[in-house]
Amino acid sequence: MPVRVDAIANFFLERAEAAGKPLDQMKLQKLLYFSQGWHLALGDRPLFDEDFEAWRWGPVLRSLRSEFKNFGAEPITVRAKDVRFVPGKGIEPFIPSIADCPDQNLPYAQALLDRAWVIYGGYTGIQLSNMTHADGTPWKQIYDRFGGAIPHGITIPKDAMKAYFREQVSKISNG
Repeated sequence: MPVRVDAIANFFLERAEAAGKPLDQMKLQKLLYFSQGWHLALGDRPLFDEDFEAWRWGPVLRSLRSEFKNFGAEPITVRAKDVRFVPGKGIEPFIPSIADCPDQNLPYAQALLDRAWVIYGGYTGIQLSNMTHADGTPWKQIYDRFGGAIPHGITIPKDAMKAYFREQVSKISNG
């Protein structure tokens, strides 16, 4: 069972806070993109269900864009929130956490997210965005297909992400 995307966002927000590194929307989106890509390549299945959309400035998860849109380009200072039904109490707000996710492979997912933070956490959102825009990346393939005028709602196929990140694994293994 995939992990909730808002729980993964909160994971990175917690890591950023603990490290004293501001985390804006762009950087958060790219951390999730790289995490999904590596999980697809190494774990052979999605880390989370939601698809990235190819937006003008790179891969975007619409739900997180909506969740944090009020921050603009400023650092995010709150956690993603949701509501749930609690028997006897009704609907209550809660802050999703990956620790609450019922996934038998959660230790693997958490190790992958920790590694993603170590590798990519020191980069700015712009630097990470430049990585997603490199030639051959799934986003760049879509960008090129539409001559830079990407229509609204175009998703980046998970199969394309898997293939790209597997190619990166192969380069690392053979390099």
